[in-house]
Amino acid sequence: MPAVALAGHSRRTTPHTMVVREHDPLIGLHEDDERDLMRFALAQPADDGGQRPAVLLMRNRRLYAQNYVGIIETRRGTEIEILPKIDLSPDGDGDTRRIFMTMLRNWRGLGTMRHYDAVMPWVGLFLFGHGLATFSGPHVSRALLFPMEEVFEDFVTAAVRRHQQRFAVRAQGPKRHLAIDGVNRPAFGLKPDITLMERGQVRFILDAKWKRLDPSEPNHGVSQADAYQLFAYGRRYGCRRVVLVYPRTAEFRKTVRFRFAGEDDLELACFPFDVSDAMASVHKITRTLSRSATIRDPTARRA
Repeated sequence: MPAVALAGHSRRTTPHTMVVREHDPLIGLHEDDERDLMRFALAQPADDGGQRPAVLLMRNRRLYAQNYVGIIETRRGTEIEILPKIDLSPDGDGDTRRIFMTMLRNWRGLGTMRHYDAVMPWVGLFLFGHGLATFSGPHVSRALLFPMEEVFEDFVTAAVRRHQQRFAVRAQGPKRHLAIDGVNRPAFGLKPDITLMERGQVRFILDAKWKRLDPSEPNHGVSQADAYQLFAYGRRYGCRRVVLVYPRTAEFRKTVRFRFAGEDDLELACFPFDVSDAMASVHKITRTLSRSATIRDPTARRA
């Protein structure tokens, strides 16, 4: 999924700066800005599967930032900086911007951008508040937005490759299917985010989720869809452990573990990944995965 960067005309009036986070409402926009931003959002093409997250969303007649981090400058000169929805550092927005820059360097989309050499300096300029460069767009003056789900996934993948040597790391695979249909065709394709291989065999599967996990919620905040997905991975790939990797937050600091009912040999672990200390996070993951499972089902029959 490429970053959103479009071309067009510029019409400036009095500049105004707005800093929001993913999924925050854009409050106080001029009606011309709001109209142009809606056209900008509608102009973004869907990916091949129609699954590309929305850039902006209109809800209850209010425009909301969505799944991207970056900057938009409207034709009126309003600058909208969208920061990650999750604090990447306890030291404030300045350090969050710095850490985001570190994460972004591992994003898969940078290698496909035609103006790669120009992009990173430009990103650095707006993230550190030194102004904008000369990208322009048809409904906005300038825009560069990055999909945080991919940025986080690619950052975790690169960190696991860099900070441990025991396992070979396979990204986006190996691909398999969950079933076959009535005419023997593959159905329900599977493609894990991160697979840890040892001696050519799949040992563990990790799936990175750019979500705020709240252990005080039902199921410790883990969605049923994510649990179903990891259960399918574990059964199909023959793993003893599958892993959901979430960004570490003030609420989510300790590993949450589940054992799938009726599956004595399949465990789900949910890890808090500290993006400000990727090495320590990777070491914690690999240490925990190397230990034997200890969760017991109190309803299981005893010999």
